[in-house]
Amino acid sequence: MHKSSIHYRILNFKLLPQEIRKLMLILMNWVFQSVLYMDRTERTLKVLVTLIPTFILFFLFQNYYSELTSIIISFSIAHTLNWIFNGQIFVLLKNVGWVNTDKDKFFIYSSALKRRIEKTNFLYLAVIFGSLSRNRLTDSSDLDIRIIRKSGLNNALKCFLFIWHERLLALIYRFPLDIYILDDVSGLSKINSEEAPIILYDPDNYIVKNYTEYFFFQDIFHKSMDFPEIIMVYPYDPLHKNPGGGIKYVDNLIMGLLKEGKKVTLLGVKLSDKTIDEYQSLGFKFVPITEKSDASYLYLLFLFVKTPFLKLPINSVIHSHRSYFLLPFILFRQNNLKIVTLHGITLEIIRVSSYAYLYPIIEPVFRFIERLCLSNIDVYIAVSNNVKHFFENRYPWMMNRIEIIPTGVDLTTYKPMDKHKIRKLYGFEEDDLIVMFVGRLEKIKNIDFLIRSFTILSQQVSNSKLLIVGNGVEESNLKNISTHLGSKIFFMGSQPSEKMPEIYNLASVLALCSESEASPNVVKEALACGIPVVSTDVGDVSSIICNDSLGKISHKDENSFARDLIHMCKSKGKNKVFFEHRNQFVTENFEIKKMSESISKVLEYYL
Repeated sequence: MHKSSIHYRILNFKLLPQEIRKLMLILMNWVFQSVLYMDRTERTLKVLVTLIPTFILFFLFQNYYSELTSIIISFSIAHTLNWIFNGQIFVLLKNVGWVNTDKDKFFIYSSALKRRIEKTNFLYLAVIFGSLSRNRLTDSSDLDIRIIRKSGLNNALKCFLFIWHERLLALIYRFPLDIYILDDVSGLSKINSEEAPIILYDPDNYIVKNYTEYFFFQDIFHKSMDFPEIIMVYPYDPLHKNPGGGIKYVDNLIMGLLKEGKKVTLLGVKLSDKTIDEYQSLGFKFVPITEKSDASYLYLLFLFVKTPFLKLPINSVIHSHRSYFLLPFILFRQNNLKIVTLHGITLEIIRVSSYAYLYPIIEPVFRFIERLCLSNIDVYIAVSNNVKHFFENRYPWMMNRIEIIPTGVDLTTYKPMDKHKIRKLYGFEEDDLIVMFVGRLEKIKNIDFLIRSFTILSQQVSNSKLLIVGNGVEESNLKNISTHLGSKIFFMGSQPSEKMPEIYNLASVLALCSESEASPNVVKEALACGIPVVSTDVGDVSSIICNDSLGKISHKDENSFARDLIHMCKSKGKNKVFFEHRNQFVTENFEIKKMSESISKVLEYYL
């Protein structure tokens, strides 16, 4: 963009020393604050932002100074604050050559601004001019953006606040942003005709229809930037994996992305005594946020403390698996693309737990935080349709903006094995009918229902066994209510992830009867091992168990559930053809590679 003639004359007035000319330019910038470039609406609001604080300060100072002195002091303070917080400083320092900005920052900032603009409903058009459009971007350039608002006073005020927010962000990030509101498209005629606009936002194709030469920002961005590093945010230790669907999802996703050649950093927790060198040998960068604890509240607290100081690549993508874990990044890393994977229905675990009485108190507070986070996140991924529908109903503005990417399974480890050999290893008979549950022992898993169902089953099948794999707060209670089963029930506790494939292969059938699920990985892991599944209609299980060879969706009734367990074991459980069919079904639909490829496609679309 051309400087005003007075600025140009000051910079080229050779009779004065260069530093004096720069100081004069600073003074002129402070006085006018770019009102010469502004349209009527922004100029009016800009003046009001100085005048209103001036009047307030005048009434405070008039008791201590003369009337004229009070006016001068009040105006100087208000005008300076307007100058500072309206983001003029770094553009000015660029013009006088006192600061430089890395070229990559222009593309990252513009990309982030584009995403923020697309979330608004009061803007008509946003374009980039200046050095970037002339392909003359240097370390001493600034970013020239012009925004045309929609008509109406309400839209004018919203747009002014939006611009103010952007300038304040630029101040915080020390970025030279030269951004202005134009009341209508006629303001574009002030732009140098030699500059081809770069389109940030143009839903009505005004630029395409009225300019012979133009560029799309996405095309320039993709040519200029490499595929970003993915920063995975989740409190787990890759060398000490606790059980849980979320941990398996994140771990599988990281492994899949690494196989695609993507760079990954995990902001996790360190629970083991392994050295940092052992963590780095995993093939990705590991940054422990907390040690000796994976409690979510501690993890979030230390994220707030450490996020401002994390040395992350400028174009990195932040991918969290809880919306609230992104809050520190929303505050301190506003220009990075943010992704959240939604793993389940909010606070459902509390609603059906012994702490259900706290739900009415916790839910409104949590919803406020959740809404704040989700409204500032760029990409939403749900692990199942029911999770997608929950969030779309809860927040209608998320409608049609949520991608579905189900959990994946590592088929190199989860596969059918020699059942006779494995059962002998664990002390079971080959003809035992083994019902298995895998998961946390919590009220939401409804394991007492399974115990009652198995009690009915055991009265009909003498060689039946129930294996409970996992631990949790309900363990002692479940042991108490199942004493009548004697040696027919086995509490195996939590098992290392590397042992789980052979443990699944012990089973005749996997049972799932939770109150709530999203996309339970245990169902896919069991099927990958050739084991049929009997489940109540929960989460997305009914879309997975789509035929009788895979399993059965049962009624939430003990007699029906017991009957379906017996039927599945006797009719489909021992046939090797069905074992292979189940594994092939998972291979075609839930292989890790498919999950990581889907994530990569989403990133390529939004970047």
